[in-house]
Amino acid sequence: MDKLVEEFQKEIHASVSKEFTFVSKPGVDVLRISIALTGVETPNKVGATLSTVLPVGLLFSTASKITTGEHTGGGSANMEAVLSDSLSGSVIVVGLDRYAGSKGVGAIKDEFAAAREAFKWWAGRLNYSLKKAKIL
Repeated sequence: MDKLVEEFQKEIHASVSKEFTFVSKPGVDVLRISIALTGVETPNKVGATLSTVLPVGLLFSTASKITTGEHTGGGSANMEAVLSDSLSGSVIVVGLDRYAGSKGVGAIKDEFAAAREAFKWWAGRLNYSLKKAKIL
């Protein structure tokens, strides 16, 4: 899990540092970002394979995606985030999300593919949201 957390941190830094500067101390106009990876669910390899390769499995997986938003046999990741003023500690934004991984052979080969997809999506979304809100 430590390796995944490190990958998540790198994704956030790579995305957000395109527009913002990271600092090590609180200050005026400095935002504290606290993010926790609260869960990673790895796919059931047999279920993922059957629901990807067999037509009936693919049908059930597609029906699941339509009704629940998630394919059968796939992985997922959960996170929570708090953005606060670095000096006062006042909370500005709180959020949580669950990301369900995509379907495919890559998800079968790499049990943490869904988590890695989530890291890229969350990091990009954080950068976009910070730019859009002009919090800093």
